[in-house]
Amino acid sequence: MCIKIKDLDLSRTEWEYLIEEYVLSIRDRKIMKSRIIDGMTYEDIAELYDMSVTQICAICKSGKERMLKHIEECTSKKR
Repeated sequence: MCIKIKDLDLSRTEWEYLIEEYVLSIRDRKIMKSRIIDGMTYEDIAELYDMSVTQICAICKSGKERMLKHIEECTSKKR
């Protein structure tokens, strides 16, 4: 099964929990919240954190993969 972030209908609280639990660094958690919860663009986040768009994309990709892996594991255990 391949779950995508955009397909998940989670509350703000659920997203915050997943980000806090599965994204390791404080900076990366803030970046993930800006992207997923606040809906900021990669460009805006890069400017805010004085980083390149490529760095922001890599951080978001890594964080999403970590969270989705957990979600997929939980989903497969329920079957």
